[in-house]
Amino acid sequence: MDESIKTTLGDIHQGVGASQTWTSISGNGSIEFTDSSVEKGIVYAMSFEGDPTQYKAGVSYESLPGSTLVTWYMSGDMKPIVIGSYFALIMDSFIGATFEQGLKNLKAQVEADVPLMQAEPEPEMQTIIEPDA
Repeated sequence: MDESIKTTLGDIHQGVGASQTWTSISGNGSIEFTDSSVEKGIVYAMSFEGDPTQYKAGVSYESLPGSTLVTWYMSGDMKPIVIGSYFALIMDSFIGATFEQGLKNLKAQVEADVPLMQAEPEPEMQTIIEPDA
């Protein structure tokens, strides 16, 4: 994994429209979430600096008897053809470790039965009754 990655969140932090950018020694890029479904997973558009292609990526899940199949995917039409074909062959070396670590983290969260995101607690309401002066 690239230890030099620095991530900046966009103005929207969750759900459709949420985004982030990153910079690193290996290259810079961005993602924006385009779909979010409790039943199916998430989809986001991913771009890399210097590459005109916008990739479709996401995490999908499917209930199976006694387990859940989780798939983290990325697809897109890499151009130009000669360079794009070569880049496709080495893509796993760029982001494969990050995908693998993300899936391991997700598995650990699910098996620990810990919510991935916890809502902030509702503020407590207090009623103060002051005696008449």
